Amino acid sequence: MDMAIVILGASQYDGRASKVLAARLDEAIATAAEHPGKDVQFFTLGANMPGDRFTEAQVARTYLLDRGITESQVHAVPKGNDTVGSLEAVLQKHAVLFDAPSFLITDPLHTVRA
Repeated sequence: MDMAIVILGASQYDGRASKVLAARLDEAIATAAEHPGKDVQFFTLGANMPGDRFTEAQVARTYLLDRGITESQVHAVPKGNDTVGSLEAVLQKHAVLFDAPSFLITDPLHTVRA
């Protein structure tokens, strides 16, 4: 892996990405496009709320796959209902992120917390 793109979760509506989540995912795709020839791995984060059929991470993964990102490049981490919990979960499952050049994708209103 040459670089990692970690996308923080945001609301999803019964399997559809919210505008905020879609914007984050589009930014992740654009960031990858700025690094042609690199082995880019995407990490989608976010659990679900009680009663939800889908997790934010699953919806984000599907969104990326639908836009041509390959299955081997997308790693869903459907844990964590807040920024800290999601980041702890991805680092526990994918320790390689400690040494990989990484981008953290969020949105302007969320930047301070991230």
